[in-house]
Amino acid sequence: MKSILCSLFFLIGCSTVFSVEADVVIANFDKDYGTWTVEGEAFGKEPAHGPFAQQRRLTGIIGNGFANSGVNGDQQVGRLISSEFTIERGYIQFLIAGASKGVSLNLKIDGKTTLKAAPDRKGNHLRYQNWDVKSFMGRKAQIEIEDQSKSPGGYILVDEITQTNFPLQKASQAIQIEKPYLLIPVKNGAPHF
Repeated sequence: MKSILCSLFFLIGCSTVFSVEADVVIANFDKDYGTWTVEGEAFGKEPAHGPFAQQRRLTGIIGNGFANSGVNGDQQVGRLISSEFTIERGYIQFLIAGASKGVSLNLKIDGKTTLKAAPDRKGNHLRYQNWDVKSFMGRKAQIEIEDQSKSPGGYILVDEITQTNFPLQKASQAIQIEKPYLLIPVKNGAPHF
């Protein structure tokens, strides 16, 4: 009997220790904008399913659709605003890319922009970024995707906005070698010959 109780205690303890709350999807834009409010002309009436006419190839997209403020040309302005949601996890992560100043992804609490993100590099490869929102747990919030850039090449791409309990880890850089080259490590400051 004692061994059964110990086993039961162990199983209950393990399930408590190892329980992981599922991520909460805020938006993935695969079908439509759903309850998001569209302002201006930049994002169009529905998510993009590929680049607009003058946009280069896009990479890093997950699923069938994404928010693209260049869908009607890169000089249109506008905003996408989520419906209000409760912050339930410690981090909000998202895929983001784009170019130009005047574009951002904003976290609004009580109607004020609390956190802001912008594409970390110019280009069309969506990369993950995240916000640490542990201090806002239980608060009501909104996400705003904003493009106020009227300059050529001004647009923002956003996909897969998710609440999670796991921060992003810095990726290690891997080099793929496709030809038989000899790689020699080089030390900075080594003598020149």
